[in-house]
Amino acid sequence: MGLAVGAKSICVVQAINTLKGPLVKQAAFRDLENPDVLPQAAAELLREMKLKHDWVVTCLPSSAGFVRKIPLPFRKVSKIERIIKYQLEPYLPLSVEEMAVDFLPPDPEGSALVAAVQAETISEHLEKISRKWWMS
Repeated sequence: MGLAVGAKSICVVQAINTLKGPLVKQAAFRDLENPDVLPQAAAELLREMKLKHDWVVTCLPSSAGFVRKIPLPFRKVSKIERIIKYQLEPYLPLSVEEMAVDFLPPDPEGSALVAAVQAETISEHLEKISRKWWMS
């Protein structure tokens, strides 16, 4: 089950594994007039869909993060892991110390796709999801 929770919406997708690969079995989207009713609206949507799930995969909206392709001075992943936050710093409008940063290995030209999200945004999202309203 995939779960995307926005400020005023929720989207749920159920995927199943088939011999031909993953298949979307059902999907639903609901706008929320009042974000305070998110837990109740989500639980109701999941009951209506009668979803069965082994895993829940959730995401943040792309507007919550920063994605940049940046040049790197070297390609060794273990070195990049140590310096990536500081290589990304000039490309961010916020302090890199407030961000969680991850990257894909560099391409042949030496550039890497790097993503950053405020740690506080991730904490808030995980706190919402940890209430387990999606399991009712």
